[in-house]
Formats: sequence, C-alpha cells, structure tokens
Amino acid sequence: MHRPAVYLAGPEVFFPDVIEVAARLKALCAVHGLDGLFPTDAERPSGDGISVARAIYIGNVALLERSAAVVADISPFRGAGMDPGTAWEIGYAVARGLPVFAYSHDLRAYAERVGPAGSGPRGPVDADGRLIEDFGLVENLMITESVVTIDATAEAAIARCAATLGKA
Repeated sequence: MHRPAVYLAGPEVFFPDVIEVAARLKALCAVHGLDGLFPTDAERPSGDGISVARAIYIGNVALLERSAAVVADISPFRGAGMDPGTAWEIGYAVARGLPVFAYSHDLRAYAERVGPAGSGPRGPVDADGRLIEDFGLVENLMITESVVTIDATAEAAIARCAATLGKA
C-alpha cells in the first residue's frame, strides 16, 4: 500500500535528542498512513563545512521533491520568530504547490512575542523603533497565509495532513 511522503520541517534537527524526536514524528506519520521524511534522512557526507552544507541543502531539497505535503514546526526558535530554514522549506513547498500544515508550541500573536517597546506612527515598534507586524497572527503573514492551518501540536498537524491527503 502506498503511503504519501510528508516532509517534516522544523528546528528539531538542532535539538540534542534529534534522533528520538525524528523517530517520534515519523511514528506519528506512520500511524496516520504517511511516510515521514525527516531532514536527517538525507545523506550526510564528511568533509569541509561548505561541502557538507551544500550536501545537506541538496539532500533536503530532494526529500522535499519526493513529498506530497509538508508538516512544519513554526514554534519560535532562537528568538520571537520561527527557524529561517523552516521558513525557506515552507516557501519551497508552496512554490511547488504542496500543502503545508504547521504547528507551534506558542500560539500567541507574533507581536505579543516580540514585545512592543512603544508606539510609532504606524503602530507598535520594537526596541529599535522598527514597526512590528501586528495582524494578530502567530507568525509573519507570509507564513500564516501560506499554510493550510496552524495547530498546537505535531500530532494535530499530522492528523490534519493525513485527512487532507485522504489517509485518515
């Protein structure tokens, strides 16, 4: 029986327990009839930093090319916003016409997470006086408008993905 491949995007590749996290996410996919593809599934040759970085890029793009959808963790990472690599993967998927199902462990509005330092002529500003995007959305509007939905857990996003792909 064919199981649609789903790319599992997110900052988890940087977590100390990446192997366990990848196994858990892939198991959740399997329960829902999906084949979870985790970024670390791509081959990683040894070598200098530039060649390894290029290989990671090429490998992850190949995984995205095999996928029918993307499930992306857009939780804040190293700041108020999401991981920039995950944002790129979402954009790549959307450009290919793939549905993206997001989740975040912090569903507060982006502007609330940034923590406005004051008011400017066009709205709230950060400590550097720069306008803070404030549409009441969980993440930048280009992300929130690109995804099918934003759930609170990976489990919910994977289940929604499976239902959309007809695997629920």
